[in-house]
Amino acid sequence: MIGAGSQICMDAANKEIDPNEEESKGGSGAVGKMLLSGGEEGLALLNYVPPAKLDTVDAEEWMKATLKEVGGDVHMVKTSKATCSAYIKQDQASNR
Repeated sequence: MIGAGSQICMDAANKEIDPNEEESKGGSGAVGKMLLSGGEEGLALLNYVPPAKLDTVDAEEWMKATLKEVGGDVHMVKTSKATCSAYIKQDQASNR
């Protein structure tokens, strides 16, 4: 299923840049994104809609549109208005 690692990566990508740090990390909170993580048992997906786009983009609708194209044994969990996570179980019979 959706592991903590995907959420940690999303949080790291969206964090504000600290101008006092030597190396810039994060800073993409204004950009919508979808992270995918494949493993032996399936594919985990986590998306993020930035606050400025919440009036026009719904995380769950975006995820549903993506999953419709991918298909398979889908399990979806709505985590907030700005994020949605899903998991597609591996189907060995169809080699997906």
